[in-house]
Amino acid sequence: MSDKFDDLPSHVIDDLTEWYNQNELSDSNKELLAALYHAGKFHAWNCPECGERVCHGAPDDWGKFQGVNQPDYSSFPGDPDRYAPEYLSEMCDDCRMAGTGVSFKDLPPQY
Repeated sequence: MSDKFDDLPSHVIDDLTEWYNQNELSDSNKELLAALYHAGKFHAWNCPECGERVCHGAPDDWGKFQGVNQPDYSSFPGDPDRYAPEYLSEMCDDCRMAGTGVSFKDLPPQY
């Protein structure tokens, strides 16, 4: 099995690229992402409510991963009275907030 980014399955490349939140990846960025994936520290799945892809990475050093699209469980915890914690952790940010009466898509952009 190759450790190169470009040799990963296309859906994994798409998920890593979406999570990393950059339109174009340099060779060094590709190496970082491939290493993260091969270390088992990146996972992606479909939200059980809407089917949107949810990507989650856990690098040892966040220094090179500052702008990623990581799920925001802090700002958007969801409603634990309505959903089991395991189910909430699988939901996308918008679906977690939909259960509380607030839509993530309706919130003003953060700068």
